[in-house]
Amino acid sequence: MVAQTGEDAGFGEGVESDDARRVPSSLSNVFAILRCFSVDRPELGVTDVARMTGVHKSTVSRMMTSLQRLGYLHRDAATDKYRLGVSLLTLVAPLLSNIDVRRIAHPLLQDEVARTHETAAIAVIEDVDPIVIDQIPSPKLVRHTQEVGTRYRGWSSASVKVSLAFRPWGEAERALRSGCVEGVDGGDGEAVARVRAELASIRKAGFAVNDGESDPCEFSLAAPVFGADGTLLAALIIAAPKSRVTPAVFDEIRDIVLHDARLVSRQLGYVAGIA
Repeated sequence: MVAQTGEDAGFGEGVESDDARRVPSSLSNVFAILRCFSVDRPELGVTDVARMTGVHKSTVSRMMTSLQRLGYLHRDAATDKYRLGVSLLTLVAPLLSNIDVRRIAHPLLQDEVARTHETAAIAVIEDVDPIVIDQIPSPKLVRHTQEVGTRYRGWSSASVKVSLAFRPWGEAERALRSGCVEGVDGGDGEAVARVRAELASIRKAGFAVNDGESDPCEFSLAAPVFGADGTLLAALIIAAPKSRVTPAVFDEIRDIVLHDARLVSRQLGYVAGIA
């Protein structure tokens, strides 16, 4: 294999395996970029990756921008550095059991389904979009499900409301005005003001509801899960056909979701008022 330099250089030079040499360079490049990130190096800039791989900075920049657009990298606008994107989870469903938040939440989801006979799920949050990483469906024939890998972007989603409500307003406002939240006109000041007021109510209550907003037959209730540093990590969700959610059932679902979301947060190291 002839070594390449400059913008045409691949990331795979020096690999001795014949199998590796037969891998298309573009595919090797993608995985080489992703392998640059680690627990010790969770955030990297284009210059960092170019230095680590020995490849021209402009090539690295183009590829990292493409990975960001696909959701496999996330760029922090404040630092201009990248970290791995949650969309990678949609490719590694068999390995999700190794993720702490899923491992901790899974037995609680099982218990929620046993108690309510409705679907329980947990979705991790990056930027605004919650992505479902675990779900246990209702045993009933008529049910509302949230398949693993589902990404929610609409304002009507209870998990999206949680994502917006439990972060600084400045971040939520930027997301709304950028147009990345479906169902909200970010250019309409009055609409944004109405959303802000609803988010304040959600934050005060500690949970968000989709009561037939996305679909007249659908109901879901979600509450936030926080990490040890107080960062919003996920939303815990119970979903059901709206017709089954009587006032008494609503109260039961609300209490269960709030309790379990707080329990998961505590097991992840979060202490309210301290982190």
